[in-house]
Amino acid sequence: MSDSFYVTVVGTRYFGGVKLGIGGLVRAYRACATAGLDEAGRSAQTQFGSLSVIVPYDLVGIVMREAAVAAGEVASVDYRESEVCICCLAPLGKIEDFVIKLSDLTRGKAKIINVNTKYKGKAVEGQR
Repeated sequence: MSDSFYVTVVGTRYFGGVKLGIGGLVRAYRACATAGLDEAGRSAQTQFGSLSVIVPYDLVGIVMREAAVAAGEVASVDYRESEVCICCLAPLGKIEDFVIKLSDLTRGKAKIINVNTKYKGKAVEGQR
């Protein structure tokens, strides 16, 4: 677990009458932390940008396809009276290209709003 980042471990020791000394306490807390981290498992976090794309009905397929090409996903689709609002998630490093590509393919008809950052976790293979 030495390759883990942004981890907080909380261990509690109830005094049972045995004085461990400084070295004993350090060893006890290290063993507690190691056991907890080994049991916890790991996940990789990826930063995604969340954005809403508003397009006419005839351009929905383009947005859906480009979301997949950008290694993203469609989080939700809201079908309105004359347009469709598609909430997409895409890796932050690909957001700018995704927006430019959508603008080009829709000939500027796509309205893109609400660019926010989100994190998505995925279990690391081979770990609990």
